Amino acid sequence: MDKARMWQRGLGASLLAALLAAGGASAQALNKGDERLLNDLAQANMAEVAAARIALQKSQNEQVRSFAQQMIDDHGKGLDAVRQVAQNKGLTLPAEPDSKQKAMAQQLQGLSGEQFDRQYLSRRA
Repeated sequence: MDKARMWQRGLGASLLAALLAAGGASAQALNKGDERLLNDLAQANMAEVAAARIALQKSQNEQVRSFAQQMIDDHGKGLDAVRQVAQNKGLTLPAEPDSKQKAMAQQLQGLSGEQFDRQYLSRRA
């Protein structure tokens, strides 16, 4: 599991909740670690949503499509939460996935059928 996913699924969610609770709607300065965390979480959520949208377009497997929709719903909510914290803290987040994530999306675009489904699902393991 990559670092961004680890943060997002474990500590990232806890730290995000702590930032929300501590900061509320007030604009307080973030330390560099918190800024990096919010950027990483935003990037990870954007990448998951982008990959899931590709899966909705390309996959013919109803289970894969259902999983992709769940990823869009869950990571979309996560991205909204990260954006809210960043806005409250005066931090500008990236508006799109980074070059590594774009390359992965481009790789998915080049696949089809079962090969696509396997590659898409293997990224989630």
